[in-house]
Amino acid sequence: MKSNLLIIVLVITALVLGVFIIKPSGLKLPSFENKASKLEPEQNAIPANLTEEEKKLLTVPPPEAERSEIETHLALGAKLAKKADVLEITNCKPKPLVFKVKEKRNFKVLNKDKIDHTLIIDEEHKYAIAAGETKQIKADFGKPPGLYGYVCEGVGLTGFIFVE
Repeated sequence: MKSNLLIIVLVITALVLGVFIIKPSGLKLPSFENKASKLEPEQNAIPANLTEEEKKLLTVPPPEAERSEIETHLALGAKLAKKADVLEITNCKPKPLVFKVKEKRNFKVLNKDKIDHTLIIDEEHKYAIAAGETKQIKADFGKPPGLYGYVCEGVGLTGFIFVE
C-alpha cells in the first residue's frame, strides 16, 4: 500500500516538474480565492467537521507558489483521495472530499439537494446537476492526471477530483 502511494506521489511530482519545464510560467492551479472572498464569511468558511489535513488541502497554493509547496499540496491530495461509487454533493459539500477516479473513466455525481447545482472545474468543464439527480461525467479534463479542484456555483472551493 505504501509503495503504491509512493508511486502515485512520484508520478504526480514528475508531472508537475514536466509542466514547469514545458511551461516555465508555472503550474496553473485553479484560483478560487477571488470568487470565495466575495461571499459571506459563513458561506466561505471551511467546514469544522473536516480533519486538519482536509482543511489544509482546501487552502490551495497560489500559482506563483514555490514548487515544493505545490508538490506538497498535490501529494496531500493523493493521500486523501478515496474511491467511491458516487461523488455526493449536499449543500455544496462533497462526500468524499477528494474523489479518486481513473483517467478517462466515467463517474457519477449525485446532487442530494432540492436545488440544482453546477460543478465547475474550469471554464471548459462545467456540469449542471439537477436537484436530486445523478450526472455521469468523464474524467477527461484536457490535462494530465492530477488533482482537480472544483467549485459549486460560486461557493468557493468545494472539493477535489484526483485523476490517476
